[in-house]
Amino acid sequence: MENQNFYRPPQADLTAAPSTASGVTPRMIALLSKTRPWVLLIAIMGFIATGLMIVVGLGLAVMTAVTGGDNLGMAAGMGVGMGLVYLLIAVIYFFPCWFLMKYAGAIRKLVGGGGAVAMEEALERQYSFWRLIGVLTVVVMVIYAIILIVVVIAAIAASAGG
Repeated sequence: MENQNFYRPPQADLTAAPSTASGVTPRMIALLSKTRPWVLLIAIMGFIATGLMIVVGLGLAVMTAVTGGDNLGMAAGMGVGMGLVYLLIAVIYFFPCWFLMKYAGAIRKLVGGGGAVAMEEALERQYSFWRLIGVLTVVVMVIYAIILIVVVIAAIAASAGG
């Protein structure tokens, strides 16, 4: 009997011939498994950035509310508003990171031998992430357009009044 390490996690045999029943080839599994560390890195860095934004947002809002903004040279309302904007951005950042973590988990299931079902889940998680990024991109572009229109109207009104 061969010496086995029973504490080692299971490994997928990436050298086996493609399964005709599932349609998942070893190359598909290998390529997705190569992306998993990068997906995890981006997700973890995003969670860290989200946490820092929460700390900064809460700190800015509380500090300006308590001190009246004197130590920062700004009005208390402006500091609290900026803190709330940081918190809003943190909430928005959280969801893409969460979707990436779910995608990395689905890749782990695939590499662990999940077959076609795990491949479908991984692709579904990837699709969900990119759909969210697309929606957020459209929302941000609309916000930018609105800001641009408001700034142009304000500039025209300011020049007409002066």
